[in-house]
Amino acid sequence: MCFFRKKKKQQQTNAVEQKEVKVQAESKEEKAPVVEEKAPVAEQPKATPAKAETAPEKEVVEASAEKKTAPKKAEPKAAADNAKKARFVYRKTDKGNYVYKLYSSNHRVIAIGGEPYSSLASMKTGIQSIIKNAADAPVEDQTLKKVVEQKCPKWEVYLDAKGEYRFRLKASNGNIVCITNDGYLSKPACKNGMQAIAKAAVNAEIVQEEEE
Repeated sequence: MCFFRKKKKQQQTNAVEQKEVKVQAESKEEKAPVVEEKAPVAEQPKATPAKAETAPEKEVVEASAEKKTAPKKAEPKAAADNAKKARFVYRKTDKGNYVYKLYSSNHRVIAIGGEPYSSLASMKTGIQSIIKNAADAPVEDQTLKKVVEQKCPKWEVYLDAKGEYRFRLKASNGNIVCITNDGYLSKPACKNGMQAIAKAAVNAEIVQEEEE
């Protein structure tokens, strides 16, 4: 009787121990971390950036720069200035004397020298007298019945054989340095011609006549 009790008690103890072992095993299974195996990711080869073709772009930029900086063709400055300025054009005669004409900016003869000059220097002195005195010289009107005489340098207005109005400019020494090329039908027109000479002479160039 006692033997059977001990045996039964032993069986119960073994059952309890087996149960505890089973519980511990299940507990370990629950606590064990699940490790997920990650599939190795294949490294993709790094894409090499395509090199931009800079040569054509550089050519375009250079071409554009050349286009912007290319100077515009302009008329020669001297030619442009000559076209706008009045000119004293002189020449040497067959006798060796010097004479000149005054051309307006539109290339029209508006006056001629009063008398031939024996040298180029004396001719230029006469031209300088026109430049200096044409604007301010007093006018002696010889068409009037009572003429008021003026001191030189002066303008003289008179009537020619055809009854047309003409003018002449005398220097301070009394020499005639400038006369009209054509007669005028009225006195106001004659005086306008004198003013045109004064205006043109100020900035006029002195140049030699081109030989044909």
